[in-house]
Formats: sequence, C-alpha cells, structure tokens
Amino acid sequence: MPDDIVLYKKLINEKLRKFLRSVGIGDNRLLRAMEYSLFSGGKLVRPLLTLSFCNLCNGDIKKALPLACAVEMIHTYSLVHDDLPCMDNDVTRRGKPSNHIINGENFAILAGDALFSLAAEVITEKETTELLGTEVSIKAANILFKCCGASGMVDGQALEFSLKKDMKGLVPDFSPMSSMDTLYLKKTGKLFGAACALGCLAAGMDETKVEAANRYGEDIGVVYQIIDDLKDGSYSTDFGFDDETERGFAVIAYKTIVNVMNTMKKNFCLDEKSFINIFGQELKTTLLNY
Repeated sequence: MPDDIVLYKKLINEKLRKFLRSVGIGDNRLLRAMEYSLFSGGKLVRPLLTLSFCNLCNGDIKKALPLACAVEMIHTYSLVHDDLPCMDNDVTRRGKPSNHIINGENFAILAGDALFSLAAEVITEKETTELLGTEVSIKAANILFKCCGASGMVDGQALEFSLKKDMKGLVPDFSPMSSMDTLYLKKTGKLFGAACALGCLAAGMDETKVEAANRYGEDIGVVYQIIDDLKDGSYSTDFGFDDETERGFAVIAYKTIVNVMNTMKKNFCLDEKSFINIFGQELKTTLLNY
C-alpha cells in the first residue's frame, strides 16, 4: 500500500474520532453504536478518493479532510440501514455481526440517522466553512446530499427492491439492462462520484475538473459494485428466489456486466485520454492499484 494511503487512512480515522468526541451525546449506547460501524475495519475507499483527488489537484488535504469524513459517515450510515431486517437482512458486515445484531434494531436505526446528520454538521460547521469558504462548503453539501438522497443512493436501494419484486416470474429473454445500469450508478456510483468531486472542490478547482472527477468516480463506483457483487455471489444467492428465477437473474446480471464493462472500455472516465489530459496519469497508477 502506498505511503500516502497509509497516512490518509490515519488522518481520516483521527478526524472521525475527533468529530464523534465533539458531539454532545447523552446516551453512550448511541455513541457506541455509531463507533461500532464507523470503525469496523472498512477500507475507507471513498474518503481516500476525496483526499487523493485534492492532492492530485495540488490542494491542501487538510481542507478536504472534513469532506472526506462526511463521505465516510454517509457511507457508514447506508451500510447500517441496508443490513436491517426490513432491508437486506444481513447478519454480518466485514466479517463481524451487523450493527443491529449487536446494538438492536432501534439503536442501529438511530446510529445511522445520527451519522447522516453528523455529516451535514461537519460540512457546514464553522471550522469547515473557515477552511473552505462558505460558498464552497454549501456547494460541497449540495453535491454530497444530492448523491445520497432521492436522486441517488436511496433511489438505488428502492430500485433494487422493485427489481427483486419484478423478477418473480422472470422469462429467460427478459433483460432490463437500463434498470440494472441505473441501479449500479445510483446505489454505488453516485457516492464515489461525489467523493472525487469534493476533493477537487476542496482544492479550488473549476467546474470542468469537478465534473470530470465526478464522472470518473461514478464509473469506478459502478465497476466496484459489480466486482463486489461477484465476490459475494449476490447474482445467484442473495435475492432469495427459487432456482429457476435465480438462473434468470444470473443471465440478466451477466448481460449487464458485459454491457457495463464494454461501455467502460469504450468510454472510461469520460474517455481515458480526456481524463489524463485533465488530471494526468498519477491517479491511475496510485489509487486504482490500491
């Protein structure tokens, strides 16, 4: 792992702990529930993207650090809620019991809610606005919360539930490619895109670079989700269908993967040449290897 990634992870975790300590929580059980998932051993890929893009644009990563922490809080909140029995009903996360298994459903929900609102506090608090300027802080908040709401992650999760329901009685030649592409983009790609864009924003980059970083992040987020689903076998077992429907879904998933990967090869990161012209080669040889 490159030395700068090791340093970035240390800085992110230290800052996250500082933010949690600064919150006046009256119930320590809530704080423990928040800490349980926030420091559960994740790779911190999204906040690392934020700091790496800031550095790539010759910015001061201290300015990007609050934004990176907000990104990780949003990501963690989404995992806590996704694991709930009423959602994906996952009993483990990163090799450990899910938050609701340890802390109960009530405190898992509250911990997710608290992490979401804390992300908003972090981006808009005085320390951050003084670092970045009020205008940049407001823009960062708009980018981040737009990606995780009704036009982003939340809608992606809703789309996944709808697809699961619609695939009952699936016929072999049915291939809702556009729906699957949109699911991957919203469920995962949007937050990746925001993470990259926020790093550029913290470095004072213009709209062209911010938008290019956002689109780049969305692309690698889609690929990241596909690879993650392939690793955990989601395409054949996670949906809980009968065998016939599972086979049908596997056909759709395979076609979608081929479709998405071909698209990425043809038009990856805007297109690879355009991306390198904007940002240079450094990111592709450092962060993506990690």
